[in-house]
Amino acid sequence: MIYGLKYNSNQIYNDLSDEICYQLSKEHIRRFKEKHGSCQCNELLNGDVSTGEGIELIREKGYFDSKCPVFISDSVKIITHIMNKMEKKESKRYFEKVANNWDNMQESFFSDSAREKAFEIANLKSGDIIADIGAGTGYITGGIDNTEVKVIAVDQSPSMLKEMQNKFSKRGNIEFRVGNSDNLPITDSEVNFTFANMYLHHVDNPEMAINEMARIIKKGGKLIITDLDKHTHEFLKTEQYDKWLGFDRDDIKKWFESAGLKNIVLDCVGGNCCADSQCQQTETAEISIFIGYGEKL
Repeated sequence: MIYGLKYNSNQIYNDLSDEICYQLSKEHIRRFKEKHGSCQCNELLNGDVSTGEGIELIREKGYFDSKCPVFISDSVKIITHIMNKMEKKESKRYFEKVANNWDNMQESFFSDSAREKAFEIANLKSGDIIADIGAGTGYITGGIDNTEVKVIAVDQSPSMLKEMQNKFSKRGNIEFRVGNSDNLPITDSEVNFTFANMYLHHVDNPEMAINEMARIIKKGGKLIITDLDKHTHEFLKTEQYDKWLGFDRDDIKKWFESAGLKNIVLDCVGGNCCADSQCQQTETAEISIFIGYGEKL
């Protein structure tokens, strides 16, 4: 029932929804049987739940109180694991699907003010190496005029990176790497600056992502992120696969501190991120954008 509610009307899957629900249910049953040997109540409780006598016998043995909560808890854990895996696939599929139109979409979401503020803080110079994390089609990289600044662009979507590669085909200072937030394909202390624009609200674990981005920075370098302040626009989760409805700046500061960063500053960018719901025609999101940065000493 849960898998059906989640995927039966999902626009990404369309006619495949029924097949996907079946496969997920099948996987759920396999995992449950692997742990408990069966998914039939009569076998799990050693009694006949179809008769009053059988139910009373099971109750006398205390199985409804001792066993059923365990079965429910394990089933919830299985659902959570399967749904988390599916959400990652959905998010990746979404960005693969919109890659060739991402520049147009992004222009309607926010202006260049976030990028300009980030570069003002970094004050890039020749010889610097930067990481553009969640690079998309190159919003951050596209604003770097200095061809002697090396860029390592990382994104989970090969299609996004391909679009970016085509766009900057004449620039020889960009390296493209496919990677995820919990295991960036960059070595320790490899870059001077890590930039992440509108990236954090798409990751599973923001604190872990910040730790990873701090890991790859050299001493004296900075992590600079621009993202959404906390908001209540739920449609962004279902329509644009946002994992988080923005962030409380106090949480960002705490995660920066946990990652070992110092001289932390959180401020307004001076612009909003704007988006219209495609399903709920009357809902429009206008969300303030913050910039957060800290230094690795």
